[in-house]
Amino acid sequence: LKVHAPTLCFCNERVKNSPFPDSVEKTESALKLFDGFFYVDEFAADLFERSGKPQRWVSQFADDSLYRATYPLERRKGDIYFRAQLSNFGLQGVYDRRRRLIEAVRDDPLFSIHGELVSPRRFARSLAQQRIVLRAPSNCPGWVEAFWSAVAAGCIVLHHSLPPNEVRSRDLLSPSIHYVGYDADKPEQLREIAADVRKNWGDYARIAEAARAVFLESFTIRKFVQDA
Repeated sequence: LKVHAPTLCFCNERVKNSPFPDSVEKTESALKLFDGFFYVDEFAADLFERSGKPQRWVSQFADDSLYRATYPLERRKGDIYFRAQLSNFGLQGVYDRRRRLIEAVRDDPLFSIHGELVSPRRFARSLAQQRIVLRAPSNCPGWVEAFWSAVAAGCIVLHHSLPPNEVRSRDLLSPSIHYVGYDADKPEQLREIAADVRKNWGDYARIAEAARAVFLESFTIRKFVQDA
């Protein structure tokens, strides 16, 4: 009697039109190896469906046991906090929109910009002390782990508007209800929105609460493991 333990693959990067080379070819290789798949790139659905193997599109998620709303918003720092990768690793197209946006607002005293990554525990401690968090465009589609981490920590999140063709991701959350939206190609608009959120943050607290409720119900790592 042979017992086969199914192996599942979580594909948490962009596959189609990725700035990283050979993403489609690497995914096709994985499709031959693993028994089932979770993937975040809704534009790659046809690739996974053609495999004939169990597959499901998912959003990224975060660990609610690590990222927690430790302090009330009134006790947190009031600047607009950004921490994410800014290096493009010498590859054309990697983080282009993010790098342009952050360069445009870097010297504005509204923002606290950090381009270096830190450990998850240190990041969690930082988020717990921040009232407002800025998320800028990523290489990954949809709602990435760092977004959900800020939501889990109870922060008011400024998030760039997703492209209209990211239909599945856009259906999950709504601007002005779950996040404060802005156009990543209009840094002046971001400055205006950021200034208003910082000044009138109490009017935006309901957004942080609504987003965190959705997160706890559907986008924790425990929920993902249950689905898997």
